Amino acid sequence: METTLENVLQEPAVAYDKLITPEDYLQMLWQDGTRYEYWEGELFAMAGTTLNHNLITTNLFSAIKAKTNPTCRTFILDVNVGIKQDSIFTLPDLVFTCNEDDINANRIIRNPSILMEVLSDSTELHDRKRKWEQYRRIKSLRYYLLVSQDRYYVEMFHRPNEQTLFSFQSFEGLDAIVPFEDFGFTMPMKEIYKDISINEIMEA
Repeated sequence: METTLENVLQEPAVAYDKLITPEDYLQMLWQDGTRYEYWEGELFAMAGTTLNHNLITTNLFSAIKAKTNPTCRTFILDVNVGIKQDSIFTLPDLVFTCNEDDINANRIIRNPSILMEVLSDSTELHDRKRKWEQYRRIKSLRYYLLVSQDRYYVEMFHRPNEQTLFSFQSFEGLDAIVPFEDFGFTMPMKEIYKDISINEIMEA
């Protein structure tokens, strides 16, 4: 079967019924609380998050903010990353940037150094395939993390500079430590999964 945007985004997205411009997208207010991503003229409503998803995202934010240079910025939820000359806008769970243009921006991050996605059943394929295809085109990107809700497991793609290919590492169990060598800090899995238990996740 041919891979298209519609069959890749089976669950997480509901397509808006007409093509719109990037300018229209950025001016819209989601009064119903729905989060939309923009993919070359189409809007896709992203599925709501679970409490565990929200807590893991908050843990990631707290950990990275406490360990990094205060001149950099860390954002979670509802922050647009502009890709492919702003023909695509995604909404990562966490965005980290030290780029001056990003720090002074009003809404759009275009030069992230770290992107993180907390996986869920409805968005996992989208995060692994469609988003990753676009994220790895971002010249500034050094780390892309996929964080599981179903087990204590983190996948990390990393490259030291834009001229090199991304390498892959995985980390499993609460005793593991995720390294961010380019920024001089580590993130223990115990911090990522603070107040989360596998039994709670499986029942969610």
